[in-house]
Amino acid sequence: MKSSLHVYILLFSISSTIAVQLDGTCLNNVPCEGSNVICTNGQCQCNLPAYVPCKSQCGDSCEVTENCIRNSICAGKKCVCMPGFTAKSGLCFKSLNAACSNDTECWSQYCSSSRCTCAPNYEPNVDNISCKGRLVKIYNNWAEANSNKELCIDDSSCIDALATCIPGPQNTAGKFCKCPSGYTVQNNANCVLIVSSLLSPLETVVSNYGECGSCAADNAVCAKAADETTCWCRVSYEKNNNNCEKRTKKPLVIFPNENDVNLHNFAASCIAGNNETNIVENKLCVCAPGYEFVTTNQTCVKAQPKWINSVLEYGVCTRITSNDNAISVAGSCPKPLTCEARKDKHVCTCGKGKFLDLNDPSQCATYIGTATNSTTDKCVIENSIRNNITTACECITGFRAVDENRKCELNLSSEVFQSPCNSSQFDNTICTLKFGVKALFCSVGECRCSGVQSFPNKLNTRCNAPLNENLATPRAECPSKSTLTGSQCKCDFGYRPSNDLRECIRLELTLVEYAGPATNLTGDLTDDDCRAMFNGSVVRYSNMSCQCSSDSFVNDGKNGCWYRIGATWTSTLFSSACPPNSGSSAQRQCECDVAYTLNGNKCVRKSNQVYNDNDPTASNIAGLQEKDCVKLFGLSATIASNGSYCICISSAYSVRNNSFCHFLINQNTTDLKTLDDCPANTNISRQGTFSACVCKAGFYMSMDKRECRTASVALGGAKNVSHARAACVNITNADCTAKFGAYAFCQDETCFCDRGQSFVNAAGQCESFSKYVFPGEHEHHLYACTAETDCGGIANIACDYLNSGSEYKVCQCKDGSLLDPQSKKCSANRCANTCAAALNFECRDYDCVCKTGYYQDGSRCVQSPFKPQLNQPCNQSALWQYAFAADNGSLECNLACERARCKPGYKAEQSQCVQNELENLRCVYQENVCQQIDENAICNRNENECWCRPSFYQLDNKCVRTVGSPCQSDEQCGGSMICKGQRCECNPDQRIAEMTDKYGRVVQRCVNGIGRIRFSPVLILFFILARTFFI
Repeated sequence: MKSSLHVYILLFSISSTIAVQLDGTCLNNVPCEGSNVICTNGQCQCNLPAYVPCKSQCGDSCEVTENCIRNSICAGKKCVCMPGFTAKSGLCFKSLNAACSNDTECWSQYCSSSRCTCAPNYEPNVDNISCKGRLVKIYNNWAEANSNKELCIDDSSCIDALATCIPGPQNTAGKFCKCPSGYTVQNNANCVLIVSSLLSPLETVVSNYGECGSCAADNAVCAKAADETTCWCRVSYEKNNNNCEKRTKKPLVIFPNENDVNLHNFAASCIAGNNETNIVENKLCVCAPGYEFVTTNQTCVKAQPKWINSVLEYGVCTRITSNDNAISVAGSCPKPLTCEARKDKHVCTCGKGKFLDLNDPSQCATYIGTATNSTTDKCVIENSIRNNITTACECITGFRAVDENRKCELNLSSEVFQSPCNSSQFDNTICTLKFGVKALFCSVGECRCSGVQSFPNKLNTRCNAPLNENLATPRAECPSKSTLTGSQCKCDFGYRPSNDLRECIRLELTLVEYAGPATNLTGDLTDDDCRAMFNGSVVRYSNMSCQCSSDSFVNDGKNGCWYRIGATWTSTLFSSACPPNSGSSAQRQCECDVAYTLNGNKCVRKSNQVYNDNDPTASNIAGLQEKDCVKLFGLSATIASNGSYCICISSAYSVRNNSFCHFLINQNTTDLKTLDDCPANTNISRQGTFSACVCKAGFYMSMDKRECRTASVALGGAKNVSHARAACVNITNADCTAKFGAYAFCQDETCFCDRGQSFVNAAGQCESFSKYVFPGEHEHHLYACTAETDCGGIANIACDYLNSGSEYKVCQCKDGSLLDPQSKKCSANRCANTCAAALNFECRDYDCVCKTGYYQDGSRCVQSPFKPQLNQPCNQSALWQYAFAADNGSLECNLACERARCKPGYKAEQSQCVQNELENLRCVYQENVCQQIDENAICNRNENECWCRPSFYQLDNKCVRTVGSPCQSDEQCGGSMICKGQRCECNPDQRIAEMTDKYGRVVQRCVNGIGRIRFSPVLILFFILARTFFI
């Protein structure tokens, strides 16, 4: 064993008459200040290989004992252990049984009776120099552990790596090892996983839910919801027949990332409006709690709760997060429902003993037969009252509670009144009021028709009288489609009695054109029957058909008759039965409207187009008048000066393939005008009797005065609105908004979209970000992803949490990219195309900036002239910061001495910084050096080494969880395992192997292969040849 020790050495400079510090000018070694500093190439430099770059600290040697660590001295310019102290792992302490005066002298850190000994619950190491914690057994309680003298120090003392060392009850000394929740102890030596078959939400209440360590169902996790820990299907899965099946995939929704919502206002419309369907959440406009997101049109609709049963009530509001935790989501329950705990789950409920009133779902009612808590508690709106003595909700007299005591009901039976009905039990009034005068009370909740000239209708809603029978008073109501005539119920016109005389059946009749007088009338069909079935002037023709009267014809819908144009009506009953584009006259005739003429039986347009005046191709139309032209082609149409056809007036022009006339723009005339008579994008300017069609703001009249066009301006992209911008001279904001939308503005004689509020859409318009609505957090479980493959394989999309407070991973744009809500794509940037071509520039969001390690000099990006080198001078200037940013990340500038040093987690090797490794790293005098390598590494002070925490083992310079360790994600299990059922398990292509950890315990890890010999083709061929040779 070496007797010397090389660790952190504090060196002090030796005074000199002329002191020259590091990098100062020198001629020889004499003036160079500090130990191990020599004059090299005219400068004071450290004598290699060591260099602690601050002031005069150099070297790998000592000058005085003060330079050395505790319990060592400087001898021969080397630090060695003091007499009586043993060197081990770079430290000096006294071995076991050595004489001591205090605990700090001993390797065991325990001095008893002036001798170094092992503390309680510790035992000697094999070298008999130091001590190690004694491994203790596992118990279910402190009392058992204490009686067996098996108390622990910390987790590393437990014989099973999965067990933890926990305190005993209050006022007890010492701690004991216990298996974690979800495990049971076996032979006081092992923690065995408890596998649960209960898959929540359960539709029944069970007496013993037991513990849950893992789940029998695939894709299920143990999670505590409400009061119990049971198995739940993971996010993106749902329960079906006690299995977890992949949930039907919702249409893909892509969210903007956190940087995106900070750059853009996605919530303006939510703030400006007063709409209860939307709220602002995570700076996005989202569906409010109680509302559901509709992906097809990005709107929100109120959730409609549906009663399931007395256990699940109005549905489960427990949700499993992306971290496999169970949470209650109140937003899943529309008002007035709330989310409450029920054994193994949370449910949407009105509260215990209450439900949504079936006749008014906006309020909660108390169950029939259940006592109310106060006078403010409501009973069912219909047919129930609150008993002021018992405070319970009760059905009113004669009604019975049904539908799990949620409704009071009084029904009409399909049977007539007979035994065992008891009409004397209650007054028949409750039945006659509800079902008619012939209804009688039979039993609680049931009425029946008397059976004497009374029977229930098909829907069992009223007691009706029979048809065609002389009725005694009081009479029951006549059946539907019948009327009381005298003392009998008679079917209305168009209907006939059924064989049992209990209902009126509609006649099945056909309608034909007039064919002459009625024929073959052997039945009772009447003209009134025909007129009840068809519109217009209709008469009977045969037993099963009707015909139009002689002055009419069958209309286009085949459901009635229209009068012929010019025919005198035979009856004034149907004066409204004129064909389209015609009306009735005082002469009891149908006449074509203005601008229409008769063609056969129909009224058609007199003209289908306007012509130029004196157009030789125009056909003269007989009887054409100016009012016809105005009716057909607008207020700027008239009749030709030299013919009988329509033209546009001189201050107008034809549009839509000569089918209409528009006034010319800026033409002041006395003609009447409406916006329909003006071109698009105009208003009407009125001055006295004159008026003109004028262009709206931002639109300009074309040379031919026929169009209002936007200015000839281009859209320069999206920019922030600068309040210090120079006013545009040739272009106005109105020009920009008219052409590109409300969020456009003018800057530097160019139109831009206000990038904080809008983006350039595919149509080249400025479209508002806040136009787009997203699902609220209460629905994120429906749109959650587990990997990027769930996000449709679209570029620049990540599956991640929206922010640190999010419960679910969702598909969102990766950092550095921005969402185009219209195309549902993530763009890498929104810079001008010239940015990518510029040397050493790159686009970040909207800005074209210099790449890392470069700085802008005018229009160029220039690399920093400095290059960081270990132990060489540096400072905090901007150019040095650019230089360090371009470095590989292992160096930083020590501002105290303005020299480059290795970052925490790195060490100097020759002239480079290399990452520290857990193996052979001295840690006692280096604060947090182990955690800088891996957060689950700790410094074992006895061995002066970095060890992994209990339940972890070292692999490839990392601390990896052992098989069976609790986890929330695959990342926590390291690259060699997956997180399944909240426990780290091997990948399918791996097998479990056992190893002994640093604490002397057997732990399980995953190794490649499946535990059998694999024969390559070459090896198989070798065996065949060998066998052939030796036979």
